[in-house]
Amino acid sequence: AGAINDFLGQVLQVPRMYSAVKVKGQKLYDLARQGVEIPRKARTITVWQWQLINPAARYGFRDQLTSEITCSKGTYIRTLVNDLGELLGVGAHLSELTRLQSGAFQLDQAVSLEVVRDYMSKGRLGDLLISLNEALPQLPSLQLQEDDLPKVKNGGKISYYKYRLLLEPKALVKMLDDTDNLVAIARLEEAEGYYYWQPIKVF
Repeated sequence: AGAINDFLGQVLQVPRMYSAVKVKGQKLYDLARQGVEIPRKARTITVWQWQLINPAARYGFRDQLTSEITCSKGTYIRTLVNDLGELLGVGAHLSELTRLQSGAFQLDQAVSLEVVRDYMSKGRLGDLLISLNEALPQLPSLQLQEDDLPKVKNGGKISYYKYRLLLEPKALVKMLDDTDNLVAIARLEEAEGYYYWQPIKVF
């Protein structure tokens, strides 16, 4: 367990050849299948947590351990496990991987393809979908007044001073109508000291 601490925080990670990273337009796993190996640049990733589940006092040859990792986008778990094995001088590989969360979405919110097919056959697929507003919880919300809806729906900019939020220029917000439906994604822009919300994606 102590060796795991060496992988916490910001870590430089070299992607394995069997990965979806692109080099000059080609995915590494395509090159690997052709027997080609090329140098890869190390990338900075962040591992916030690496916790062993029901750890044993000792591990022997071919023993397995289960762990839960909280990490940044772009982290290759297989590479982490391989690097841990190399650090310990015993080798290690991944036998099973389950993604528990991606962004705001958690595994218990997922539905199987069988459930999707069942809902589709009954014409009820919409019951499984979440709203665009719920799908973007990381963005601050900006509730539009009714008279600004037509302007936003046509891509027109809106004065920041009418809808003040303490954000830096280039920050993104969700623009909602009075029933919390997502109308647009807007960016805070600045021109010669004047701030305004510019819709960049209208729904």
